[in-house]
Amino acid sequence: MAKKGLKKIELKLEKALKQVAVLEEEKRIAEETIQREIGKNYFKIQKKKNKEQTYDSVLEDLKLELAVLKEEEKKQRLEKRDESETENFSGEFPQ
Repeated sequence: MAKKGLKKIELKLEKALKQVAVLEEEKRIAEETIQREIGKNYFKIQKKKNKEQTYDSVLEDLKLELAVLKEEEKKQRLEKRDESETENFSGEFPQ
């Protein structure tokens, strides 16, 4: 009897896992759709600001801006790490 109950639970679990996979795929598609809409609207804004803009120029600007932001984040992380190491060293050696 317990064996039948376990089998029933396993089937329900398998069905639920399939449903989770379906929902995750739906979520992925919805996110991609929203990202495309964001991109289209961003391009429209940039084009209104500067009629000379092209898809390639907007993309290059975005890549450059992202690279600058990543570099700034990296620099901040290194500064925090250096500060932390400095604090650790200053506490280790009594004067």
